Amino acid sequence: MALTKNSPFELTTYEQREYVYNSYFGLATNTAKSYNQKMELLHAICFLQWKMKQKNPEKYKNCLSLLQTIFGREFSTASNATGEDFFLIGLSIICDDLLYGVENDELKVPTDCSTLKDVKNKIINYIRNEWMPF
Repeated sequence: MALTKNSPFELTTYEQREYVYNSYFGLATNTAKSYNQKMELLHAICFLQWKMKQKNPEKYKNCLSLLQTIFGREFSTASNATGEDFFLIGLSIICDDLLYGVENDELKVPTDCSTLKDVKNKIINYIRNEWMPF
């Protein structure tokens, strides 16, 4: 959704936009400090959402529903919520944006994955072992 002149938000400078992105959607860092690792995470989430939505579009209507299913809980947006919840919500928004309008694309299976369970485990492993919230 684009901001319009009637929008309640005014993000007119690069710094304002950068602050919003970093605060709500930044991928922080990972233990390997690896660009490729971050891209693999985004691809794994997008791929799994794409596959699961084909199987059950009602249950997997967006990446948030996918990640909540994977982690077995709803994510909190309260001020005392964990950093992980904010990170996973941000990831779901980024991935939903990447998937927007690409229904006809054939997404490639993520590296080192042969089953959907492998993809799920790759996502969980990244969040539990690689993601650093600072």
